[in-house]
Amino acid sequence: MGDSELVDLYAGALAVPFVPLDEDLGLVTLEAMASGKPVVTTFDAGGPTELVVDGLTGYVVRPDARSIGHALSRLVRYRDLAERLGSRGREHAGRVTWKRLVTKLLPDSPRRPARHRPGRRKLVVTSTFPVHPPRNGGQLRCHHLYRALTDAFELEIVSLGASDHAPSRSVIEPGLTETVVPKTPEHQQREWAIESRVGTPVTDVVAAPLMGSTPVYTETLRRALDDAHLVLLAHPFLHPLVREARPDLPFVYDAFNAEFVLKDSVFPDEGPGRELRQLVRVLEGDAVRQARLVTACSEVDASLLRSEYGREDVVEIPNGVDAGATGFAPGRRRAGSSRRWRESFTRLENAPVEIEHLALFLGSWHPPNLDAAEHLFDLAAELPEVGFVLAGSVCLQYGGRRLPPNVSLVGVVSDETKAALLEAADVALNPMTRGSGTNLKMVEYFAAGVPVVSTPVGVRGLDAEHGRHLLVAELDETPRAMHSLFDDPLLATNLAWRARHLAESRYDWRVHGARLLAAIETALEGADPQGTAP
Repeated sequence: MGDSELVDLYAGALAVPFVPLDEDLGLVTLEAMASGKPVVTTFDAGGPTELVVDGLTGYVVRPDARSIGHALSRLVRYRDLAERLGSRGREHAGRVTWKRLVTKLLPDSPRRPARHRPGRRKLVVTSTFPVHPPRNGGQLRCHHLYRALTDAFELEIVSLGASDHAPSRSVIEPGLTETVVPKTPEHQQREWAIESRVGTPVTDVVAAPLMGSTPVYTETLRRALDDAHLVLLAHPFLHPLVREARPDLPFVYDAFNAEFVLKDSVFPDEGPGRELRQLVRVLEGDAVRQARLVTACSEVDASLLRSEYGREDVVEIPNGVDAGATGFAPGRRRAGSSRRWRESFTRLENAPVEIEHLALFLGSWHPPNLDAAEHLFDLAAELPEVGFVLAGSVCLQYGGRRLPPNVSLVGVVSDETKAALLEAADVALNPMTRGSGTNLKMVEYFAAGVPVVSTPVGVRGLDAEHGRHLLVAELDETPRAMHSLFDDPLLATNLAWRARHLAESRYDWRVHGARLLAAIETALEGADPQGTAP
């Protein structure tokens, strides 16, 4: 086959399935992406999985015919989706060039380009989880909020991955790079041993104490910090590693939660649980007191940090949403989407009664979200005419459990599937009873125009009013609040429009990003060129 014929075949394709076993690289993947075609590959394909970003430039699925066929059928059915994935793939493939390879192989070449873009200082972000692709609340905050800093900084995120995560270094976009270092099996086993004694995940809290088992992370962080001007801590837990490597560097602490409050609610107050509670206070206290700037997701959390650690100048930077990229579905369009989902829901779930309404809950695997899911299961038993759809890693907890027939667990979904769910839901729920920070899912609900029912805890930290932007109800009043929306479409529509306006005007990531950058620049005034505190 000649090159011209191959080009024609790629040009005429809708998508390219490439399913080798443990391939070293797979030029087919790069050729397809360069041709603007989404690639469907499998978990065991090897090299292609390092190039294809699931849900962004194609799909990475289970190595069986049904999963591959489902992915291809989706692309055939939704041609606009295939075009979007292919367009993103072309952008990613454009970054894989011989010039970049030679630069990596010959770092001391006299023609080596400047390490940073002119006028940009280097900012290193530490994270106890991979940030990209963004799915859960923490990942979304890191991705959208920190990318606003690329106007002034070159960002390198150094993330700790699970032991089965492949080591990687990827350019998310110009000026924003992520390096993921997986935990060693020894690190993972030690972590699980502690987790089994405490009864809840401990990944973030024990990351620094166990990092001796994953020395590559410490080495990678040290290299990243060598020429850095500033550090940003996403959570306080890796601060000891930064302090040991570069005690001279100023740092910003971005508090996703008031950690001492959150961990007190999930760790038992005895034995190893009590020890971890104390460790959280030490790590969080050091980060709050020593940071050049401290930001919090809500005024409630800011107040808690002030009172606990004596730091008065905590700046509120709420969670947000990319309102411009979030489709807003008005009443008639939403009704049609809901009907189609409910019809398929009834067929798939074998519900004993006709599903009349669709309720949505988005959540990651996080103790407060697990509590909320339990409340939803109780609600489902009480409201058999409502189909309850749970999306996100929270579903992993309940894979083998027998649930009410009107509950559907869809798991971690692509951005396109999440958008479809947000368009179809008749109501979005947030039955939280504990937690800290603001729930990012709430502003996603608002931006998409889904009428919302939340507990008071679920709406904490947001400038949203009961009866104006959503309905706020305690758990025992949630069914009544849901039916008030189902029975009064005008009320539901008015709440949705006001909530959308609130999301656009107060909670767009661009607004928060500009505020964060301004706060950092103010905090850094007086630092020397290498960022050393005056």
